[in-house]
Amino acid sequence: MKINGTAVMITGSAARLGMHMARHMAARGSSTIIIHYNKSEIGAYRLKRDLENEGKRVKVLQGDLSTGEGIKSFLDLCKKECSTIDILVNSASAFQAYPMMEHDISKLIPSIVVNGLAPHALAVWSYRNAGLKKVINILDASPQLYAGERYGYYLGKMVLKEVTERLAIELAPRVCVNAIAPGYLLPPEGTGKNSSMKIESIPLKRRGRISELNMALDFLIENDYVTGQIIYVDGGAHLMSDKIDR
Repeated sequence: MKINGTAVMITGSAARLGMHMARHMAARGSSTIIIHYNKSEIGAYRLKRDLENEGKRVKVLQGDLSTGEGIKSFLDLCKKECSTIDILVNSASAFQAYPMMEHDISKLIPSIVVNGLAPHALAVWSYRNAGLKKVINILDASPQLYAGERYGYYLGKMVLKEVTERLAIELAPRVCVNAIAPGYLLPPEGTGKNSSMKIESIPLKRRGRISELNMALDFLIENDYVTGQIIYVDGGAHLMSDKIDR
């Protein structure tokens, strides 16, 4: 599959990794970029302006993917606005604190829905309605690092891993479904200098580059005989996760 001329939807693309991937896909020749955001409206429309200045067709869709009702509303919007989605990149994420010993599971559910279940719903809808060809889910190289204080995030990413593998079977042979698990490319919001992902504990002894994430994205789009796989872009950190201080 060639990237040039494709329509790509990237959820959570108003900021952080999603934004970088959207800019990269535009640079590689995608003709239509579908930007999804929940609350980052300013970032979404700034990105739209920049990409339109490069001659791209850009759509901006708002949607809260943390509830079943929100997902349904977003899919209704997609039905109106998105006749074609060649490539779906599920990058939207929720990183709220939820201690493992918290007893109010209503606070846990939104993270599981955003991180794990919304990507499933979007992939199935796009497969049935929009000519989907490739799905790339954004995992986390070491989600267990956050299991103590951000248990919902951890569970959501574990659900997404299972979703990736099951959809790779269910959507074959027409669609390839894979995942990228980034490591320490951008520090998680709210962690700052105290991030658990310590550079000294990464085998390759450095932080990753956005360009290295984008190279993995290109590979998974352009290779038509890879499905159900996870590419770790983390310098080997997932191999050391049990040795990193929490």
